Amino acid sequence: MTPASNVYIEVLKSAEKKSYFCYRFAKNLDHTRVLHDKEFGRKGLHFDDHIPSIADTICHLKLLRAFGVLRKKITKGQSDAFAIKNWQVFVTNAVRKFIVFITALKKYFRELSVSPKVERAVFEKGFSRNEFVIQTLDNLLPPLDVIMVWQVFLLNPKSFYDNCVRNDILSFATFPLPLRKISESINDVTFEYSPSKELIDGYLDVIRPISNDPNDSMYDFESFSMFEGLVSISCPICDEVMIRDVPYTTDTKTGFADESFAQLKNCKDCKCDFAELITHEELRKRQLYADLTKTTPMAGLFVFFSGIISGREIRRRRDAKLTDGIVKAKFRIHSGLDNIRKRTLEESIRASFKVKNHVVQLKLILRLYFSMNLIHLTVPGGLMIWEDLVGCVLRQDRFVEKMNDFDWLHSANIKETLAEATIRYSRFFKMLTVLYPTQVLVPTLDIDIVWHTHQLSLYYYFIDCLNTEEGAVIDHDDKIESSKLDESFENTSRLYKWKFKKEYSICYCSYCVATRSSLTTKVIGILNSKDSKEMKTNPLFVNSIGLTHISIHNAIVIPNTFSEKRQAMLKKKYDKKNVDELPWQQGETNFYSHYPTLFVIPPLSPVGSGLCQDYYGSACTGIGDINNSSTGGGLGNEGGTNNRRLGMYKV
Repeated sequence: MTPASNVYIEVLKSAEKKSYFCYRFAKNLDHTRVLHDKEFGRKGLHFDDHIPSIADTICHLKLLRAFGVLRKKITKGQSDAFAIKNWQVFVTNAVRKFIVFITALKKYFRELSVSPKVERAVFEKGFSRNEFVIQTLDNLLPPLDVIMVWQVFLLNPKSFYDNCVRNDILSFATFPLPLRKISESINDVTFEYSPSKELIDGYLDVIRPISNDPNDSMYDFESFSMFEGLVSISCPICDEVMIRDVPYTTDTKTGFADESFAQLKNCKDCKCDFAELITHEELRKRQLYADLTKTTPMAGLFVFFSGIISGREIRRRRDAKLTDGIVKAKFRIHSGLDNIRKRTLEESIRASFKVKNHVVQLKLILRLYFSMNLIHLTVPGGLMIWEDLVGCVLRQDRFVEKMNDFDWLHSANIKETLAEATIRYSRFFKMLTVLYPTQVLVPTLDIDIVWHTHQLSLYYYFIDCLNTEEGAVIDHDDKIESSKLDESFENTSRLYKWKFKKEYSICYCSYCVATRSSLTTKVIGILNSKDSKEMKTNPLFVNSIGLTHISIHNAIVIPNTFSEKRQAMLKKKYDKKNVDELPWQQGETNFYSHYPTLFVIPPLSPVGSGLCQDYYGSACTGIGDINNSSTGGGLGNEGGTNNRRLGMYKV
């Protein structure tokens, strides 16, 4: 009999190449059309779901183990605060290397440029096969830290899409993360990452034309010191270098990766009439000024107002190009470009909100500037990436750790477990496509790992999302206020039970038991011993804390009174059910919250207390803000409607 520790290896060995997304894409084995027409509705098109194979998901789990090994290596033997800071600086450097990579790729591809102002032209170019681009990406593997950033960016699909459209590099975004080649480069015992010389050379050939910095080509990480790295910072307005030799961190916490970053300009090439003392606030002000004065669409425009990936109502009611013009014009009229120099960022943005019309568009776009971590300014000619990728990686750490703690890879039942998880995800995804955008559905851990694997192939994920009745890409928002997660998880459990006549969660932690018991009295009657026995024999049940435990890596805290009241209500609710700690308050899951001042943007509280009013009590991506409906859970008066919608859909 195959030893339990080697079952996953045997599964990968027996898997056909065509079961991997990356192989199918590279060899053009699929001929699915992305859009069947240019109309707003897309219903009526028949297609096959591109649900990940078991082999793809195992490769993903193996990659998460390699991430865990990498982090332990970087933080080995360090105290908590030192380890957290060292890891944050390491991740900041990794984001910089990722931006070097994609900047180099754009130059290497030498594609005909398409204006990002014409979204459909960029989309059609990016989703058309470019054999040179595919061959280039199929013959390289970046260092593991770069892959870590690439992976987490893909898990924020709308942000990734927006950044790639604005930089006209969508052809890179559509290439699936090469999980098979990455897995083959990871040792099955130590989980050390060591790609072949040919794949390393392929990567170096791409980045050499724009960087000869040894740091950018580093694959081995025997040690890392947060005090050794130095970067230069360019002005986003004129693109000239403002400061050279800036440390990532200092003893006084004034380095580029510190919250209180502050350095005087030491280069005279930048002539822009802004402050001489450069801080993160100053960089964001300059970036806002640059975006308002240049022809490139505003950051986040295609997250909220895309003419292709947004929901039907947004596609019908709003034109992205028109919205971009409105935001820029309204800001100039009500706030003024020149005032950006004199005011704080908050004052400048708030002044533009004093409009009678279009305030939602202004808030959704401009509030992004409060939490930008502008690492691209350390890369000469670097592509502008507005997403705080450092925060994305640090929030994802919680999921990586939980997955590695379960150690799925060494389960004797991994094939059966992932087969069950894949079925459950297929049901969950169809529920998502029916209820989006009126509901937030919260995944369990087993569903989340398959969902993540699906998203690592943006091409196939977009196809599956766009070819549904709503015709919209469903975001996997990694910033959801924790009290909304609780409410939405209960609603998801109820809807899943109603539709499929099976328990959504079979986890036996006190929180999941309490959630299940509250649903029992409302919907399904008392759980009998037969049901309990069936749950405990399910391959997803593991030592009381099941693989169907709620996934909470995207839980954040919003420091406002409204959120505090919701948290107090939650505590009271679960105190009655003898739940000592809620999932997002437990141990490592809340690790970063103890050291908020170590980060440029605190990953678990990315919204400052003074800015909460601009987030409508939530840091979600905000479809509900546009439609004047809640993006949180809570069926409210629409419960019957949602049940009917699910009932009509053949899942």
